[in-house]
Amino acid sequence: MISLYEAFLDASSNIGNDEQVSNLHSQIDKIRSVPSTSNTNDDCWRSAHKYNNIDWLLKAITTKVFSAIDYYSKKDRVFSDAFSQIDKTNLKIHYWTNINQPGSRNVMHSHKSAIFSGVYYLQGTETGSLRIINPANILGECNNLSPFTRDFYYDPKDRDLILWPSWLPHEVETNSSERERINIAYDVIL
Repeated sequence: MISLYEAFLDASSNIGNDEQVSNLHSQIDKIRSVPSTSNTNDDCWRSAHKYNNIDWLLKAITTKVFSAIDYYSKKDRVFSDAFSQIDKTNLKIHYWTNINQPGSRNVMHSHKSAIFSGVYYLQGTETGSLRIINPANILGECNNLSPFTRDFYYDPKDRDLILWPSWLPHEVETNSSERERINIAYDVIL
């Protein structure tokens, strides 16, 4: 039997201690007055500002990435040939901050130029589900009982760290809470 498509969403909870998270919040608060980048959704502030003292977060992302490389190397021969001998010092993590106001959402998109993508939620609890769209059923025309045609929904919590293959289309549903959704989104370039 051959697996035609396989993707996983790797999620971990409680990343960062109180001091680390507070420090990151403070750094974000200090730069929020800078205008948002132009490539963003309605009622979303975005910045590619690089923060100090976030080695703890970058290390957690790196750990997830190498776990994913090991996993996919066993599943996909082309991937394995390309990345089995990867120079672990040449991993590039490009990240940016998103702050979504109540009532806003992030529209469907993917990160095709990266290998893996993900998000770290500083504030995520009850701020809208992350929806991973099955690209085989992007038009919603497949029989819903057919294997693996359904979308996947993840309800993030504060301090959740998530990683998935970048080719997966995804969106974030409307923030129906009274709090801002604050996250650090990232792409991994190998």
